[in-house]
Amino acid sequence: MTSKAFRGPLIWSELYHVAMLESDQTKLPLLLDDAINAVLDQIEETISYGELEELNNALNRLRSRRKTVTRGKSGRTGNTDEPKAA
Repeated sequence: MTSKAFRGPLIWSELYHVAMLESDQTKLPLLLDDAINAVLDQIEETISYGELEELNNALNRLRSRRKTVTRGKSGRTGNTDEPKAA
């Protein structure tokens, strides 16, 4: 997975940390989308239950942050029909 905001491939955990720590609201939506996609890609390749649990927790935190960003931008509450991972 390659983030449009960064050069070169990044692993899901790097994208997760960048998205969770970003304070620039103009960069945040793209970073959150990239991190969520990286986590979902990793979930598809994962066999270990421990890693699946870690990925699921990361995905839920990223989605929660994305809802907060979306809510602040448009006044809407975001998509509540989004399925939970694993």
